[in-house]
Amino acid sequence: NITKLGGGVSGADVLGANLFMRTTFEYRQFWSRNLRPDERFDAPRPVVAVRARYGRIEGNVPFFEQLFVGGVNSLRGYDNQRFWGSQSLLATAEYRYPIQRSFNLVGFVDYGGAWGGYGTLRDYAQSATPDLKLGYGFGAGFRTPLGPIRIDFGFNQDGGSRTHFSFGTSF
Repeated sequence: NITKLGGGVSGADVLGANLFMRTTFEYRQFWSRNLRPDERFDAPRPVVAVRARYGRIEGNVPFFEQLFVGGVNSLRGYDNQRFWGSQSLLATAEYRYPIQRSFNLVGFVDYGGAWGGYGTLRDYAQSATPDLKLGYGFGAGFRTPLGPIRIDFGFNQDGGSRTHFSFGTSF
């Protein structure tokens, strides 16, 4: 249990004592057509990918340890870590269509949120009960020698939009 910082603030109890348990359940499923007999095992094929994730925290949790939803790896179309709380739910569906071996187009829908944590921070009001949001959009993915690179253009139900750039796959 870390309760103190070293260096110039040695002895200051700045983090507090926190005892909590975080539990997360996640399900992922991928569908694609079967390979034809004349195709190589790594031939590009369209893929439908879905993910569902639920998280819950019990106990006294500091703000930065809450469950966060929003942004590039969760609820696209919203600011990164826009929603936070002691519970979160996220459902994602993607259609990945290969244009060539190292380039594909993606259409996606995200639905989720987080609730039950700390209240309003700056201009970001939070909810004590589930208030799930919708994000949707399209993107492009590239396979490079350094790994996958992806750019997504996400839109949200409030009329806003965000561009998300990431290294790696979305899930």
